[in-house]
Amino acid sequence: MAYVPRSPRITPVTPLFLNLPADSTRPRVLIVDDQETVRVAIASLLSKRGCDVVMAESGESALARVRAEYFDVLL
Repeated sequence: MAYVPRSPRITPVTPLFLNLPADSTRPRVLIVDDQETVRVAIASLLSKRGCDVVMAESGESALARVRAEYFDVLL
């Protein structure tokens, strides 16, 4: 494996939604995947970071949710 030095010009950035104030609205995320274990794993991580997570098991069910509800992010 080759060593790749870290560039001093690249600064890691924390997404703003990970540091939301307590009185702000939680970002709504729709997770779409046909494998339940994948949906649950991603949902767990995002929930711990303060997101309101909704899951869909197919594209068809995801489209129905998107038509009925607002989401900030679709995964």
